[in-house]
Amino acid sequence: PVGKYIQLAACREQETAKETMIDNKTRGIFTYSLIEALEQNGGALSYSELMHVLQVRLANKVRDQLPQLVTTETQDKNQRFLGG
Repeated sequence: PVGKYIQLAACREQETAKETMIDNKTRGIFTYSLIEALEQNGGALSYSELMHVLQVRLANKVRDQLPQLVTTETQDKNQRFLGG
């Protein structure tokens, strides 16, 4: 991409994003964990804090899926998710 960006990815390039049954529905582990983390923290997390939470949650649920955070500017990782 051209310009400034912050990218969250469910997994590394060589991995696949996993799904599982939650409440009798098939759900993506990354998306489910992202929503859960935001709800539990009131959205008041930086991108790097959020990514740490997601990496721990996913490691406890599935194998071979490591979420990624990519930014054009290193300091952007310390911004609040979507501006807080």
